[in-house]
Amino acid sequence: MKLIRNFATLVQSQNRVLLLRNFLRRKRQQRILTTAVKSARKYGYRPVVITPAGAFVDYEGVLLGMDLVRNDPAIHGLQYQNAYFETETEKFIVSALAERGGAFWDIGANIGLFSLLAAQRCPKLVIYSVEASPYTYKRLVGNVEANHLNDRIRPLNCALWEREEMISITEQATVCTHILPSPLSEGIRIPGRTLDCLVREFCAQTISVLKADIEGAEMCMLRGGLEVLRQHRPLLILELEDRYLERFGDTSENVVRLLSDQGYQRSPSLVGGNHVFAPM
Repeated sequence: MKLIRNFATLVQSQNRVLLLRNFLRRKRQQRILTTAVKSARKYGYRPVVITPAGAFVDYEGVLLGMDLVRNDPAIHGLQYQNAYFETETEKFIVSALAERGGAFWDIGANIGLFSLLAAQRCPKLVIYSVEASPYTYKRLVGNVEANHLNDRIRPLNCALWEREEMISITEQATVCTHILPSPLSEGIRIPGRTLDCLVREFCAQTISVLKADIEGAEMCMLRGGLEVLRQHRPLLILELEDRYLERFGDTSENVVRLLSDQGYQRSPSLVGGNHVFAPM
């Protein structure tokens, strides 16, 4: 009997600890949710779904997830994506896709903003969203599922590179994860894929528009995608900044020369800070 009483006391004690832990966990979730709602309101977004498992904000009619575990809501990334430059890029991409049809390759898709907006505005469009960061890729997949676009958006977790090999990327979970210049550098190891191989493996449609924002690895992507440039002739929307390209020994002028050799002409004006190259 004494043993039973001792066991009962132990169970009650453990239950009290468990209840306390659950209470503290709920309080923490509540604080995070409150912060998320305040952030959403501050930047003009309407919280549409809020649960302990996740929260979403409505951006231009698409749902974007907020990370409650890291207390790193997607809203922080939207601070720059809602700026003039990103809004102009959104409109240009959607307009080009509506005019040209075909498939859209969103390289450096991040949490999927451009992919989701393109899918929403061009109902017949097929989209391939490439994101290197495993952390950000999970959020991208979650956003695709939340918007019920699994049949039209194909997320791919890899980095676009000039060769087929394992490479390293920075470890921090931020909106600016980038490839490390040496494949042997310390960091998260992920597959480096060439654009040519990915397109042969996954894409049956003609690529009409390709957008790439991959923090300086744009030239590496192009070197691994010359077959795609020659066969598909997509409109290219590239973020080219010499301070990032220099990590890989490249410059924006090198990119212009390579694309000129492939029969592309650069637009004289930027679109949202991005360079546009059209096939001649």
